[in-house]
Amino acid sequence: MSILCATDFSSQAARALNVATHWARRLGERLMLVHVVSPPPALQHEIAAGFGTFTDALREVAEKELAKIAEPLRAEGLQVDVRVTAGAADGVLASIAAETRPKLIVLGTHGRKGVRRALLGSVAERTVDAAPCPVLVVPEPAIE
Repeated sequence: MSILCATDFSSQAARALNVATHWARRLGERLMLVHVVSPPPALQHEIAAGFGTFTDALREVAEKELAKIAEPLRAEGLQVDVRVTAGAADGVLASIAAETRPKLIVLGTHGRKGVRRALLGSVAERTVDAAPCPVLVVPEPAIE
């Protein structure tokens, strides 16, 4: 089993990674770091013809970033797997979870509201709906 942690390399994802590593250590589980390459919603139709080239470039960058994150965790003795794939993040995360059967999925949320949420949606919310296992959503900290 494992703890699956989704990352988009944002500050929200970094907070989720801290939570995921805590639980992986506490439960003695592997940590699976996953990044899903997705074109921005406004560009999906414009880049459809060149999506393979676009995806390959983003995948290469993501693999390097995941390696940077995984290396110090492995040095601390945590077992870490990394995975980069392409598609709609919520569906891909649910599919990976169905395949690998993690104990938990951990991901951050950007906390979008209003028009931004209506246009971009909530990957966290859709992942909760689609996942075959518990999902822990790490919220944006409250602004004081």
